[in-house]
Order: sequence, then structure tokens, then C-alpha cells
Amino acid sequence: MTCWRAAALLGLLAPAAYAQFSLYQVSGTADVQVGALFGFPTAYPSMPEAVTFLLVNTTNQTQTLTLLSVSGVGFSLTGAAAPATLQAGGSVQFTVTFLGPAVGSYNGSLDATGISAMLTANVAPGLTYEAQQASGATSTLGSAAVNFGNVQVGSNTTVIFLAVNQTTATLTVDTVSVSPGDFSLVGPSPSGTPLDPQTSASFSIEFSPTAAGTRTAALSIGSRQFTLTGTGVPPPFSLYLTSCSAGQPVGTQFSFGSVYPNLPDTATFCLLNATSQTQTMTVLSVSGPGYSPPTAAAPEPVKAGGSVIFTVTFEGATAGTYPGLLDVAGLSVALTANVTPALTYEAQLPAGTSTLGVAPVNFGSVLVGSNTAVGFLVVNQTAADLTVDPIGISTGDFSLLGPNPSGTSLGPQASAGFSIEFSPTAAGTRTAVLLIGSRQFTLTGTGVSPPLPTPVLSVTLDQAESAQQGSVSVTFADAAESDGSGSVTLSFEAQTPGELDPGIAFAAGGQTVNFTFNQGKEEASFEGAASAAFQTGTTAGTLTLQARIGNSVSPPQSVVIAPAVIGVAAVTGARQTSGLTVNVTGFDNTRTAGLLSFTFYNSAGNVIPPGAINYDSTAAFGSYFAGSGDGGQFALDAYFPVSGDPSQVSGFTVQLVNSAGTATTARVNY
Repeated sequence: MTCWRAAALLGLLAPAAYAQFSLYQVSGTADVQVGALFGFPTAYPSMPEAVTFLLVNTTNQTQTLTLLSVSGVGFSLTGAAAPATLQAGGSVQFTVTFLGPAVGSYNGSLDATGISAMLTANVAPGLTYEAQQASGATSTLGSAAVNFGNVQVGSNTTVIFLAVNQTTATLTVDTVSVSPGDFSLVGPSPSGTPLDPQTSASFSIEFSPTAAGTRTAALSIGSRQFTLTGTGVPPPFSLYLTSCSAGQPVGTQFSFGSVYPNLPDTATFCLLNATSQTQTMTVLSVSGPGYSPPTAAAPEPVKAGGSVIFTVTFEGATAGTYPGLLDVAGLSVALTANVTPALTYEAQLPAGTSTLGVAPVNFGSVLVGSNTAVGFLVVNQTAADLTVDPIGISTGDFSLLGPNPSGTSLGPQASAGFSIEFSPTAAGTRTAVLLIGSRQFTLTGTGVSPPLPTPVLSVTLDQAESAQQGSVSVTFADAAESDGSGSVTLSFEAQTPGELDPGIAFAAGGQTVNFTFNQGKEEASFEGAASAAFQTGTTAGTLTLQARIGNSVSPPQSVVIAPAVIGVAAVTGARQTSGLTVNVTGFDNTRTAGLLSFTFYNSAGNVIPPGAINYDSTAAFGSYFAGSGDGGQFALDAYFPVSGDPSQVSGFTVQLVNSAGTATTARVNY
């Protein structure tokens, strides 16, 4: 048996090169001829190992390659196929890849015309390395590059990698490193970490492209190398003047044109993200004498189709040309401004003199119907005679007052004045535009409404009792300075907390009544009347009335409704065939009604025995008032069966008792 195996091995190790073709391994700058036996580098489970071969026609004649194949578990061939014709000295290159699914030794065969080489590979226990893409897909590292996708220059993205031990032994993570460039390890590295069977360790690699185009790096894990790739994308922004939708595109140069000394000039720009993804404006700066920082700041994310609007301000003190530079999101714009000699325009405000510019000239707060004026100066601070530009004001609450110096010639250091009056016609912020030649300046002021009068509330009520009607009126210590309106509110706090009474209200309904007043009047009007009526309801407690105009309120006035005996509104009765009815309507402002006493009389005016008939109705009244929504009002219906002749009963009286005392009705006849 041993001799047979040896003989078989000798047959497998037959010479691998014949006269027609020679087989080489492509290795760096020097190709290595392949003999009858070729061993692949040590591989790991499910981790491909690829070797590139070169088959050369070593004759001086054209030869035909009729056979090119590879056999054996885990071995595959790509890059060439037979038949193929090779010129004298010609060659064909191909790749044999070995991928072993499990630990063990693997044999195969590479066969070409006149050549046969035995292939061997050894799969050793090893960790599996995987990449987790942003999409959630996981791929085993191999010959294919790990693609980090498109990333804007100046931004970054991260891919997580896993070292997985799928074996039954404890294995140690190889040394993990990334070649210098746009890719780098971020966070802790698991290098040297022992992993038990079926456990894993992770590490992250960040891609931060520093330039546009394809960027690559090598990920080294022990002796193995894997390719990392990604694409740097240039910042996809466009710059426009004033508006991204209707503005003019801004190129590499922008001029503010002619500007006057100490008068700021502004330019508004719009940076547009024209892509379908959110981008980041990483840079926004302005440099150069006289140029102020822009009104926005970087970094700032800009949504797809979104924009950033910002303003650049220039102000030069002396005549001359001023260069500057606007740098925004990778776009560079050369700025220029030319300051020419001109008159200076000043406003003489209470706080001091200020040169006209982008800030509005504020005339302050002025009562509607009144006015105030601000003086202005035109000053020639140059060494030449200059003429005052035409001066005008847009229509509104501002107007020129007195002489207008438009067209006046001013010598060096001379000045001329003019005034503007502010007469607000309505309350609130009022604005206008001061036009001086081609320049515009904003005028602003605040119209203030005249002060509202303080209401004085008068309450008229003859008797502070339930079931009464009173009235309220409103006057002012001084005549009102403007038309306006206000209200009187009526609130109620019951003696017994929680009790409500809808009968406590104004005659017009509700617990609020509105009034109006006119300029010059000292009294309010309630829909044309001098007062408004209110009702005291049928519940004991305290009524509070108060008038309000804006934030001004009158002192509250209270009316105390004391507990009282039951008030009787009406008493009726009727004879029936076999009995008598008694009907009482009234109110109990204490809601404590209890004992009822009924006394009946004959035609002679005598009390019919047995005399007063008493009934304790405490529970009945308590239940009624608990479910009633009518305050202390009630209606009582009583029926008395008669065993004799009801017609012999000529009348009755009723006594009603509550916590405040006893109420007795007058005698009522049937």
C-alpha cells in the first residue's frame, strides 16, 4: 500500500513544462516558474486566496492552447479560457482562486496544454472579518474592495467591521491597521484581543476625503490586506446675488461699485444646494479692509434644494479702491469696492449726531395727532465743491419741514440743514424712506395711542337682598382723550362654597357687559343707555362688580346678600273631589328649607282639627337643590286627601322654616 501511494505521488509530480508552453506565477516585478507542485498560502475558512499565473508560448511558432482548466474542491479559474491562440513568445494571464469553507487540507490540479501542476492548500482555523455597510448588509472581506460610497470633501462616513470567531477554539485578533490617507481607524482597535468560539469584536474605519475623486487605502489584518475605496465629491453649491431663484449667478469676481465714505453698502448672496442630499456649508468668511463678517456662520447643514442667505457689508473711510475675498463652501470670490468723494449726511438726534447709514433714523414715540421734528445736516468734508443731491421723502407720516437744500453747492467744510417732521396718524410702528440722490435711508417712529381713561364704577341697589335688581354705571374723572370700549364683570362667591346661581347676571345675559365711550365724554354708554341692570339671584353670598378698560380697572365693589327666611312668590290651592292641593313658589337663598306646617280653616274662619299639619321636608329639599340649576328657586306642590267634604275647607296658611327663620304665608282661600 505504501509503495502504491508513493508511485501515485510520483505520477502527480511529473514535469510541469514542455516545449510548447511554460507556466509562471506572477509575483511583483519577477515572475517565478511553476513546477509540478504549487502550494497556496495558508488560507482561512471562507477567506479567498488568489494567485495570478502566466502561461507563455516559449517556441518561435504560433501555438494553440487547447486545454486550460482547474479542478479540486475550493479551486476556481478566471481570466482566460481554452482554446486560445498564442503567437511566438506570446502569453496569457489568468487567476486561480482558492476558497475553503472549513479547516483542512485541499488538493487540486491545474491543467494546460502539455502542463499539469498539483495544487495544494491548507485552511487553518481563523477569524472571519466582515464589513457592515450603512444599508445594513454584511459582507465578508475578500478580494472585492470595501466601498465607502460617495462622501463630500470635508465630510466623513464610518463603516463598522467585525472580527468573528466561527471556530470551536479561542483565537486572537490579528493586528489591524490602515495605510495613511483618507481612511483611518476610529475608536478602540481589537488587535490582540482573544475571542472565544462564536464571539466577535468590532472596530470602525472613517473615510474623510480630502480631495475629489476615487480614494483608496489598504486595510492590513495580520499578513492579509484588503482594499478600501470611496469617492470624494466636491461641494455641490452655487452662489447667486440676492436670490437663489431669481438672482444673478456670482462668478469669481464681484464689485460693490462706487461707495461713499463712511456710508455702508451691502450685498446679499444666496448659496444654493442643488443636489438631492443634505450638504454642509463648511466655510463662510470674508477678508479685506472695510469688509464686515457675513451675517451667517459655518458650519451649517443645508437641505437638498435648500439655501443659505447672507449679507456682506462694506464701509470705507477714505477714497480709494478696496480689495477683499469671499470664501464660501469651496467657492472663492474676489471682492472690490471703489470709495469716491461725497457729501456726508447726518441726523441730529437727542442722543447725539449720527451719520446716515443702514440703521434707521428713529424719531421715537409720539402721540397720535401730535408731531416731532428731527434736524439733518449735509456736510462737505472733502476738499472740493460738491452739490447737494435731490432730497425727498416717500408719502406717509413723515414730511420735509421748511427749506430743502437740494441743488445747493457746498464748499469744503461747509454744511446745509433741513428738517423732517413725524406726525403719526395711527398707533404702532410707522416708516418712510428718505431719498437722497440714488441712496435710500429708512425713517421710523412709533405712534402711541392717547392714554385710556380710568373707569369709576357706581352700583345702585335699593336693597341688598336676593331677588332684587340693581344697576351699574361707569364714569371718568377726566374726559376721555379717544374713543374706546371696556367691560363690567359680575362675579359671585356663595356663602356655601360650590353653590352656583345662573340668576346672578346682567339683564342682557351673562356676567359681563360691555360699554363704549367717546372722546371728550366723561361717562360710558351701555348700548345707548347710561347704566346696565343686573339681578341679585336667589343665593346668599357676595357679588363683586368691577369695570375694566385695557389694563386699567376700577376698585372692586361688593354686595353682600345675607341669608334670609324663605321668600314666597306665590301661593295657590284647589279643591278636588276627595282632597285639597297647596302650591307654593318661592326661593330659599340658604337652601336649608326643612319643616313645613299647613293649617286649614273652615268657612267660619276656625282652624280645622287636628290643627297644623307638620312635615319635615329637609331631605326632599336637599335632594332638589343638589340637582337643581335654578339657584334657590323652588316650586312646592302638596296634596291632602279629605275623608269628608272638601268644600267645607275654605282656606289655608303655610309656614316654611329654614336656617334663617320662619316665613308664614297670608291666608289663601279656596
